[in-house]
Amino acid sequence: MGDAWRAWRDLAGEVQAAVTDHAKERGTPRHQVEADVKKAARHPDLVAGG
Repeated sequence: MGDAWRAWRDLAGEVQAAVTDHAKERGTPRHQVEADVKKAARHPDLVAGG
């Protein structure tokens, strides 16, 4: 289980970094980017082009 936990932790860190970078590039608050991602994951039919 240690390897799986490490892999999950590493991927979670990559996602957090990507969210931070995207927020900075867009000039959008990080919490808003996170909320938008959660909304898109829960309701993919509401995403433009989806």
